[in-house]
Amino acid sequence: MVGYRGAEPSITKHLLLEGAPHAGNFRHGIFWCCRNPDDFHPQVQALETHLKSNFRQVLVQDFDSLMQDLDRELTSEQFFLDSSASASSSSWDSRPMPDASVDDIDTATAISTLANYSKLLGLRLSA
Repeated sequence: MVGYRGAEPSITKHLLLEGAPHAGNFRHGIFWCCRNPDDFHPQVQALETHLKSNFRQVLVQDFDSLMQDLDRELTSEQFFLDSSASASSSSWDSRPMPDASVDDIDTATAISTLANYSKLLGLRLSA
């Protein structure tokens, strides 16, 4: 989270805290940027207590400095390159298919792949 102090219950409490069990307790972590962790809103403190090691504090100087640091660190990442540079180096399965439609999707394979992925991540499947 960047630029959000955690005071709005619909996000911090209802979406994140109450949604944590349905999202594997954010197994890959929630990274909460802050200038001073002593100033955490009580709802953020509750989220941190609940998630334990899946909650990470990221100390930042300020929003602008964070964006500058991210820009510098991610400069060579493909996601941030213009489309002409990335199109030639993308794998075939990452390229857009402008003439494709939903009818081109193999539904059985898609469902099987999603089920396997969910099992691998330990997510519950619902009907």
